[in-house]
Amino acid sequence: MKLAKRVSRPQFQRRAFLTFLSTPVWTPLLTALPTSAASSVEGRTLRTDQVTILYRPLGKDAPSPHDPIVQSSVRQLEREFIARGLKVQQPSAQLYRLMAQGDGVVVTFASDAGYSLVFSIYRNLRPVPQQEGAIAEVRLESRTIVGRHVLSAESSRGQMFTRTDAGLQEFGARRAFELATEKAASELADKTFQILKAMTTERLADLLGPDEGLRTDAELVGLPDTSPASTSMLSETTTVQPTEGSGNARLPTPKRKWAILVGMSNYSSVRTAGVPGIKDLPGVSKDIQQIRATLPELGFDMRDVTTLKDADATSGALRSALKRLAGLVAADDLVMVYISAHGADKDFSASGFGMPILADFRPNDPNSLDFWELQSLTRNLQGQVVWISDTCHSGGAATNISSVVIGGQEISTVKEVRGPDALSVARATAQGQSFAILTAAGAREISWETGEGGLFTTRLLNALKDNKGMKPLSELFSIHVRPTVIKESKTICEKSRSCSMHPQQTPVMAYGGSGNLIII
Repeated sequence: MKLAKRVSRPQFQRRAFLTFLSTPVWTPLLTALPTSAASSVEGRTLRTDQVTILYRPLGKDAPSPHDPIVQSSVRQLEREFIARGLKVQQPSAQLYRLMAQGDGVVVTFASDAGYSLVFSIYRNLRPVPQQEGAIAEVRLESRTIVGRHVLSAESSRGQMFTRTDAGLQEFGARRAFELATEKAASELADKTFQILKAMTTERLADLLGPDEGLRTDAELVGLPDTSPASTSMLSETTTVQPTEGSGNARLPTPKRKWAILVGMSNYSSVRTAGVPGIKDLPGVSKDIQQIRATLPELGFDMRDVTTLKDADATSGALRSALKRLAGLVAADDLVMVYISAHGADKDFSASGFGMPILADFRPNDPNSLDFWELQSLTRNLQGQVVWISDTCHSGGAATNISSVVIGGQEISTVKEVRGPDALSVARATAQGQSFAILTAAGAREISWETGEGGLFTTRLLNALKDNKGMKPLSELFSIHVRPTVIKESKTICEKSRSCSMHPQQTPVMAYGGSGNLIII
C-alpha cells in the first residue's frame, strides 16, 4: 500500500508496458527446415540440420563469455533453434578461454562449414527520470553465414524496467538484464530461422558458386616428420618425396615468363588508417630490388614484369594486374607471383588462407584481397604458375590475435596466423594446372630479415641463380633453400634470444599437378 501512494497510475502503466517488452515472445513453432542432415549442392555436401552459435566480444567493454547475460543469450538461442528442429554446435569453455587471452578474434570458416550465427552483445542501464528505477537494455548484433558467405546482418533488442532502491539495485539490474537478453535472443533466433528457412538449393548453389573441387594431387615437398617432437616444423634434413611415376620427367621450357612483384616496405598509410603498431619492413625493399636484378638472368623480359611497391601495392592494383595477365598468358608460358608483406587472417573468410597487409588495408574491411581470392584469380592463368609468399614478418597486424575456425564438425582456434597454409592453397587451385607455392615460413612462424633482405628471399634467389635452369623447383627448394634457411634462422633466434617463441623459420612448398617439376 505504501508503494501505491508513492507512484502514480501513469507510472504503473509505464512499468507494465516495459515489463511486457521484456517478456519472451513464445511464437508457435515454425515448420522445421526442409533439409536433411547433409544437403547436396552441385556435388558438395553441406550440413543444413545444424547451426553453429559463436559469441564474439567486440570492444573493451564487451561482456566476457562467462557473463550471465552472454550465457543467458546462448541458452535462449539454443532453446529457440532446437524447438525449430535444428541441432546446435557451440564452442567449448576452453576455446572461449583461449579467445579471451588475446587482443582480438578473427572468425574463419572451414570448407565443410554449414549454417553459422556469430553475434555480439551491447548492454546499457539507463536511469528513468524522477523514478527510483532504470531501464536495462540489451542489443544483439549478428551475422548469419552459410559456408563462408555472409547472408545478412541482423540486430535485436530487449528492454526491462528495474528498481534502483538501495538493497534492490544489484539483484534487480542483474535479473532485468537476463530477461531483456532472453527477449532479444528470441527475436534474433526467429529472424535467423526465417532467413535459413527461405534458403533453397538454387540459392545455396548461387552463394557457393560452381563446385571447382579440391584437387587430390596436391602435395607437400618433403613431408614433415610426424614424431611428437617435430609435428610443428619440417625436419632440416628432410629430402624430396618424388612424385610417383615422375622419374626424370621435365616440363617444357616456357616460351615466355611473366611476373608480378608485390612488396610492402613502408606502412605509414596503414598506421594512419588505424593499425598503430604495425612496423615497416626495410628488408622488403631490398628483396624487390634483388628480384628485379635477378629476373633477367632467369629469362624474364622486364617488360613482362609488373612491380607494385608500397603505396602502389593495393588490393585493387593486384586484382587488376592478375586480370590483365589472364588475357595475355599462353598455355606454354610461366607466371611467377611474389608477395612480401605483413600478413594476417581475414575476418569472415576461408580458413587456411589469410591475407597480405597491403597499402589500402583497413581493419575489418571485407574488400581487402585475401589469398583465397588471389588463388581464385590465379585459376584463370594458363601455363605454369608459381607463388612465392613471404608474409610472416614480425611486428605485423596478427600479433596476439586468435583465429576461430568454424567447421561442420568442430570449432577450433589458432593464434597469430601470419601467412597462408601452402597445402590449402595448392589444393584449391585449378584442376590440371601445374602450380607451386613457396612460403617463407609456416603460417604461425616468423620470417626473419638479414642485412641483405629477407632471409628466405635472399637464399631462394641465390639458389635460383646458381641453378641456371637445371634442377626442378622442388629439388632446389628441398636441398638448397629450406635447410639453409632453417639453419641460419636458428642462429638468428639464438642471437636475438627469441628461440623460446620462434625456434626456427621453416619454409614450406606445396604443389599441384606437375608443379614440383617447374624450373624457373
